[in-house]
Amino acid sequence: MPVYHVVLVKPTFSISTAWAYGQFKGKKLAKRPDNRKMIEAIERGDRQAIETELVNVFEETIFTYYPQIQEIKEQLKTSGAQAALMSGSGPSVYGLFREQEAAKKAYDYFRGSYKEVFVVKTCKEVKE
Repeated sequence: MPVYHVVLVKPTFSISTAWAYGQFKGKKLAKRPDNRKMIEAIERGDRQAIETELVNVFEETIFTYYPQIQEIKEQLKTSGAQAALMSGSGPSVYGLFREQEAAKKAYDYFRGSYKEVFVVKTCKEVKE
């Protein structure tokens, strides 16, 4: 896994997972995650493929009800994230940054508006 600096932003509200599934039920998916491609990209350390293959099928539905989440995602990208995605059924959103300095600037920007903002770093590998 290539090293990324990850900025995680959690809005002040919560979203019920049961509610999210209820809104999502029966909808056609524009794009489905391809877990095999993602695993292969991670194993190869292929940043471009990792950044391209990130998909969350809940986003389209959740963004309709909570446009603030989409705004956070777009602002992460504007701040330099190579990719950004809502986590699970929301409302947290994360951005993958290649450069620590860009992640720090994004962190500082979001801390001005959100109480729960975190920066973490991915592990290159996990040793058992």
